[in-house]
Amino acid sequence: MTWRRRLAQAEQLFLLKRDLVPILILLIALTGRNVETLKDLPAEHQILEGTAVQIQLTKRRRGDQHWHETVTWEIGPPHRELDTPGGLYLLLHRLMTRGRTYTDSTALWSIWRNGIAGGITGIAEHMSPFRASLSDPPLMPSEWAAGHSLLTDPPSETEVGRPLTVTFGRIRTTIEVARVKRLGGHLPSAARSNSVEVLFGNYLRGDASAAEWSAETLT
Repeated sequence: MTWRRRLAQAEQLFLLKRDLVPILILLIALTGRNVETLKDLPAEHQILEGTAVQIQLTKRRRGDQHWHETVTWEIGPPHRELDTPGGLYLLLHRLMTRGRTYTDSTALWSIWRNGIAGGITGIAEHMSPFRASLSDPPLMPSEWAAGHSLLTDPPSETEVGRPLTVTFGRIRTTIEVARVKRLGGHLPSAARSNSVEVLFGNYLRGDASAAEWSAETLT
């Protein structure tokens, strides 16, 4: 069986490495969480009255004492899984259930890799990404954006936009800025996953769009 044929068949049954970037981007947009926390999502969860899913997040993996937080995410209607954090989590859980039976992992994530070139076959072609390290396998959001010809807004009607630079951190910052705007600039209400100090210091201070919005508000 050729490499391409194996890949075409496997992608009908399992998630692949190339699926991770767009999934993580959507998860950041819906949850407002940083990519490190989302890479550590567990498979274990609890459904509350059919309307929400409860998950224990690992906020920091460093050291023996992990920082944990229990969150409750809205599920939404069955046909709107991509619109709510709980709905997307449960959809991903179903998509990767088959793969997790081979990886024997407690994490949500499971992908299939085509191991012909490296002499990897059978069950070993299934892996739990991020198990050993949150930076392995390396993911390149800007390469994904370039592969889909994503461009910035054109500077004028006669010009075209430049290739869009995408980073997980920039997406998270955009979500945080949008939340603060939506709440009228009230930082205590907007500081959902971080303290007010961390929200301002890491996401708002020095951000061009946040500074522009703040200037308009003060004016």
